[in-house]
Amino acid sequence: MTVTHASVLVADDDPLLRSLLEYKLNQCGFSVIAVADGEQALDLVRDKVPDLLVLDCMMPVLDGTTVLRQIRENHSPVDLPVIMLTARREEIDIISALELGANDYITKPFILKEIVLRIENLINQNGDRKPGRRRRKQKAKSLPAAGTDNLKAISGIGPKLEKSLNSLGVYRLEQIAAWTPQDITRFDARPAFKGRIVRDDWVAQAKSLASA
Repeated sequence: MTVTHASVLVADDDPLLRSLLEYKLNQCGFSVIAVADGEQALDLVRDKVPDLLVLDCMMPVLDGTTVLRQIRENHSPVDLPVIMLTARREEIDIISALELGANDYITKPFILKEIVLRIENLINQNGDRKPGRRRRKQKAKSLPAAGTDNLKAISGIGPKLEKSLNSLGVYRLEQIAAWTPQDITRFDARPAFKGRIVRDDWVAQAKSLASA
């Protein structure tokens, strides 16, 4: 999963902190909902499970520990990753939250860039562990990889094309092999190929670039 448009629920009773996180995460491409207490957070999770929850410990109505405990009754750390964001920094608080199933624990004051990176990492890691993504990966592993030995069979392959194939692990080598030397030359002359594209679409889009 990419983080673009991933949904993040922020639950914290500090309005300034909520506004700051909401602004920064929106700026980074996340879809953010921010609430002021634990009960609101639970209601939103019941309605629609976000991709990640940032949860304060000390909140009115329901505290973060109670919210985490109730969430873990129905959602595993893979289904719904939770980052505890709190002023509590005692060892017992950290251990207790992790034992309850928190994926991460960040103490206040915090570095804004750090929490953004931790959110991105958790969403990407947990996306790879979810059953649908795992099945797709297992299927991909059953196909022959586009390693160096296979690439040697393609006559006149350009350096940029070889690097792209090795890094992406493209499996449709028979289609690449049909490229003309002019196609390869044009591809290697273009700026770096960017973007996360699924393997089945990569060949067609790379060919389109080469022919442009």
